[in-house]
Amino acid sequence: MGEISNNVLAALLIVAILVTSVGIWTLSRIPTAIYTGAATGVTNLTVQSLASIRLIRNVSDFGQGLPNPSTILHLFSNDTNTNGFNNGSEGNGTDYGSGTHVYPFVVENDGNDDTTCVKVSGSDASTFIGGTGPVFQVAAHDNETGSCHTNLHTEWQNVSSSEVTVCEELYTEQGGGGANTIRLHWHIGLPYDATPETHSNTITVSAYGSC
Repeated sequence: MGEISNNVLAALLIVAILVTSVGIWTLSRIPTAIYTGAATGVTNLTVQSLASIRLIRNVSDFGQGLPNPSTILHLFSNDTNTNGFNNGSEGNGTDYGSGTHVYPFVVENDGNDDTTCVKVSGSDASTFIGGTGPVFQVAAHDNETGSCHTNLHTEWQNVSSSEVTVCEELYTEQGGGGANTIRLHWHIGLPYDATPETHSNTITVSAYGSC
């Protein structure tokens, strides 16, 4: 085979360079896949109304003392008492205060219903105290201003096994701006002939979505 001249070699080199360049340019022109766009979905949650209460204070202890002879001795959880019985006191609003006093119950709305109805029931005066003409009553007061925003029953009502309404709409903490508690005060009419023993009454405080 004859020798290839320098001119032929030069020509072949130029062709090789052109082919290589075209191949590189061709590869660089291959389109690249780009992914764009979004998808959406929905998460649902249905929260139901919860009428719920708890008792921050649930003991009212009048202590011990003597009845009046021949008459009814009236004792209150929000007043000064006589004959050795504990004086009434509001305490500090939530916990029990210092000293020996009779404190009211404190009821808190710990649910999510701003129209929570609060009712009270228990043994009536004859069952609880006995004797001639006994009295056992409840009255409600705001523990924080505006807690009960509809029909707070501050009048004395007789306690019995039939529920009595003490607040028709008690705010939640959020709905009342932090005001969501009421106090339950007690009035006892102690007869002269009540049996000399410790008398105890289990009180039920109930919550409803409406009255």
